[in-house]
Amino acid sequence: MYIAKPQTDEYTKCVLVTGAVGFVGSHIAETLLREEHVKVVAYDIFNSETTVSEEKKENAAILKETANMYASYGASVHIVHGDIRDKEKLIETIKKYDVTACVHVGGMVDDRRSVTHPEEYIDVNIRGTATLLDALGQCGVKMVVQASTRSVFGQRANNDTYLTETAERRPINPYGASKVGADAMAHCYSHLYKMNVTLVRIFATYGPRGRPDMIPRILIENIVNDKPIRKFGEGTATRTWIYISDIVSAFVCALKNPCNGFAEFNTGAPNSTTLNELIACAEKVIGKKATIDHCPVPPGDAHTVGHPCYDLIKDTLGWEPKVGVEEGMRRTYNHYIQHS
Repeated sequence: MYIAKPQTDEYTKCVLVTGAVGFVGSHIAETLLREEHVKVVAYDIFNSETTVSEEKKENAAILKETANMYASYGASVHIVHGDIRDKEKLIETIKKYDVTACVHVGGMVDDRRSVTHPEEYIDVNIRGTATLLDALGQCGVKMVVQASTRSVFGQRANNDTYLTETAERRPINPYGASKVGADAMAHCYSHLYKMNVTLVRIFATYGPRGRPDMIPRILIENIVNDKPIRKFGEGTATRTWIYISDIVSAFVCALKNPCNGFAEFNTGAPNSTTLNELIACAEKVIGKKATIDHCPVPPGDAHTVGHPCYDLIKDTLGWEPKVGVEEGMRRTYNHYIQHS
């Protein structure tokens, strides 16, 4: 059962955000600066399997600009180049900036690449998460919000299966399995150090500054530039797409309403979308037809993934998604046009 602690600003005096110049992390950090006016320590290794280093540098510049805009309200950002597996660097950083809370979204996230590089995902996502949580615990940090993923649930018999927080874990690739381990580490360290740790489970996320390996960005870039779209299988694979601002609001909501001990929440959206439907949506938003290359389904890809039940976070924290897929794709397309 989720038991909320009284709301307090104590936790958000200084927030360490791991993966802070990646896609989700940079949006969370930017929102904390712009709307919560807190001190953010943006901790990132500045290279990844999904986001090119130049884009990470651009995201870091956005965080600095945002902090400067809201400095008079108390916002500030400190960019730290660091690895979540480096405990000495973590402890040094936590102590130097007097960190009071952590949002942990750093790690390796590419399902397909994990099939050919499993050791990296195990090392970063499990050992790295354990190292981070241990460093936070040793330094007395009591509030953590950690990213989980729909990949822990793997594949289901059909898309009508509703996935609650207690649904059986059935990962079908090393990434999903490594995140099961990371989730378990969160539960473990919440007990060992009496930390308040909340898991926020991310489903398929898209939006401005999105990962170049994710299909919404690929669709927009390739249709605009007359490049073919690789359609895996018949295009009937489904995902529950959630716009980035909705995911960010879930993390901020969890941070501002700390649990007592350990809690986990699914995010989600009212409807799932097939690949064919997403392609049609992109074509409608852009006003241009896609060129399709038909390809076999890669190993480790889930076809039917079930549907997330987000009743718990809605009933407990008042969170629910606000941006539909067509509106989200339109916003993403407009951002791409403005910045290309």
